[in-house]
Amino acid sequence: MDFCPAEIEALYRMRERVLTGLHHIAGHALACWCPLSSKWCHAETLIRMANVHADYEKFAA
Repeated sequence: MDFCPAEIEALYRMRERVLTGLHHIAGHALACWCPLSSKWCHAETLIRMANVHADYEKFAA
């Protein structure tokens, strides 16, 4: 895709921020621009991950 090293590093930092902040979106609804027929909606994926993370946090406490 021809990303430069700085862009790749920025994407890794963004990914880390999203994954470490998943607990903030657990139980919320997200909107996105994916087609309704999409099997890989990023909002649905993030919500699923957030809810699993929240379940782990309950058991860890």
